[in-house]
Amino acid sequence: MILRPTVAGCFQVVGRCFVHGLMDAEALIGQVPRPWVVQQKVDDGYEVPYFFNPVTGHVSIDDPRLESLDAEWERIKVSRTPDDPMQMACFRNKHSGEIVKSDPRFSVEALTKHGVMLDKFRLV
Repeated sequence: MILRPTVAGCFQVVGRCFVHGLMDAEALIGQVPRPWVVQQKVDDGYEVPYFFNPVTGHVSIDDPRLESLDAEWERIKVSRTPDDPMQMACFRNKHSGEIVKSDPRFSVEALTKHGVMLDKFRLV
């Protein structure tokens, strides 16, 4: 999305945008390694990203740039609500029962642990 800084030190949402080369989390975790490619398939009426290796023919829902999911988390399928994003993966913490609608490997803690510099800002 495009953000515009305001004189109050906040940011105003201008709108959605497409930036080639940044649509698959490249800004956070780097390029998808060759020969892997990101593709989309429709599941329950929603587009779901997956990774395809045309050399081996291997298909994976797991991003080849990421470490294996911690044993305390499992991927689950849940019913979508109208407020859910078009692309969404859900995970449940096996110990606490917490369900999150994003990959725990992209949490603030996990990204910070891997050296990704994150800034907090306020939207108006």
